[in-house]
Amino acid sequence: MNKTSGMGLMFVSTISSAALASGGAEHGVPTSVWVQSANLAVLIALIVIFGRKSIVAFFAKRLSDYRAASGRADRIRQEAEARSAEIQGKLRDLEAGAKSAIETAKSDSAVLGQRLKHEMLATAARMKSEAQQAIAVETDRARLALADELADKSTLEARARLTREMGGNERSKLNREFIERLLVNR
Repeated sequence: MNKTSGMGLMFVSTISSAALASGGAEHGVPTSVWVQSANLAVLIALIVIFGRKSIVAFFAKRLSDYRAASGRADRIRQEAEARSAEIQGKLRDLEAGAKSAIETAKSDSAVLGQRLKHEMLATAARMKSEAQQAIAVETDRARLALADELADKSTLEARARLTREMGGNERSKLNREFIERLLVNR
């Protein structure tokens, strides 16, 4: 039994069942129902006979198009998931790299700050020491210059005073004593 005759038999039994259920057993199935059923069976048989290949081809093409589209969608989804995982990995790496770079920069800046602080303190201590030495040297120079100037002025003043107060005899006597002391000390 082929599909067409199986479908026709099924259709006729369905119509008969409907007619019996509606009370048609007592009066019989009206002729118009049988004619309409036969017309429908002929129409279905013609569609199956003449359109089966094109209908099967149409649905087969739809199925293959659907499978191809489904395969493309799966590939695209897999590529998108792989790309997303790759991007997520890069983001994690960047975040970890950024955190480590920040930590490294902080530690480097702290070390550099400490080194600069020590260098500045050493430079300040050296400058202070050099300044103290320069002050000591300049103070000594100033003392010597003042002592020389004082000695010069004292000598000039003593000479002027001696010249005014002493006479010629006293001066000669003092000069002799000075020369004798110089000779003895040698």
